Amino acid sequence: MQAQTKKADTLYQMGNYSKAIEAYSIDSTKAYNQQMIAKAYHNLENYEKAKEHYEMAIKIDSTSSFQQFELAKLYYKTSDYTKAINLYNKLIIKDSLNPTLHYNLGLVYENTNQKPLAYTYYKNAYRLDTNYLKASYKLAAAALLNHQYDYCLKLIKEGLATNPNNLDFINLMAVYYYNESDYYRAIPYFEKLIDHNQTSATIYRRLGICYYKAIEIEKAIDAFTNQKYFEPYNPDIPFQIGKCYLKLNEYEKAEEQLLEAITLKSVTFTEEYNSLAFAYQQQEKYKEAIKYYELVLKENPENTFMYYKIAVNADKLYTNPKKVLTYYEKAKEHVDIPYFLNGIDKRIKELNEQIATTSN
Repeated sequence: MQAQTKKADTLYQMGNYSKAIEAYSIDSTKAYNQQMIAKAYHNLENYEKAKEHYEMAIKIDSTSSFQQFELAKLYYKTSDYTKAINLYNKLIIKDSLNPTLHYNLGLVYENTNQKPLAYTYYKNAYRLDTNYLKASYKLAAAALLNHQYDYCLKLIKEGLATNPNNLDFINLMAVYYYNESDYYRAIPYFEKLIDHNQTSATIYRRLGICYYKAIEIEKAIDAFTNQKYFEPYNPDIPFQIGKCYLKLNEYEKAEEQLLEAITLKSVTFTEEYNSLAFAYQQQEKYKEAIKYYELVLKENPENTFMYYKIAVNADKLYTNPKKVLTYYEKAKEHVDIPYFLNGIDKRIKELNEQIATTSN
């Protein structure tokens, strides 16, 4: 059996997870084997099987905190929040000075919309270890959102002192200065994000505004032009570039950009968005499909059939039946085609039964 376990360990370490599972399963009475089967299933992204075998390992050896810790993380990952909360609380009773346990429990509470409780646990994690940057970032981001600027700045400075290259805190400092209209100080932080390939439409837009306010007009034009790669149909971009050219007294270029802004402002892209959403759906990229179906709705609120399409894609994307149910209930409120209403009603019934079964 020792040789068999060694063989299974080698298979696991080499990434041959299915074969490792077979080898470990020869002796399923050992907690270690059950734990390794669970880890192999986790690596195969078969999370339900992974949870099942961690639970078996804990039944065999209830003293192993590691198995419980891994199982709690899996409960969270699969939106099994009640079990995750219960297990993290048990672990905290045994190891109350472990900041990761408090932080992870905070994540669970945040995802169940219990934010005050979540931030209590983030504070616990930070109190136990002021270098625990994930926890201090959560607190700093919340402080910025709640206009607690002094506390926010204190946490950001601590975070950057611990790790000057932490991109979360660099981004937070950039946003902090931007919100404070301290554009000169915001610029180097936005530039540092871009140097680290942290690019987005929002970052380029804010950097463009900072450059404009700092009278670095050519750099502002470059920033807005880069934003355009992310948002080619955003009419605000040529408008901002047009303003820059006005500052430079380049009126023909300003006119060209401002006319483009006016043209874009008058155009809608309902058909294009719908087609793109369908293309994403066919590729099983359901998150992107939902995004573009929602854009169709934004441009044409009368096209209520989009609620059904959004619900169908949400059903594919999310594993939490309660979350999926909200999409179908919204679709039921808006869709008036009998054939699809029947399908919506059927799915709502199935989801309610699934929720009831899980609760029991």
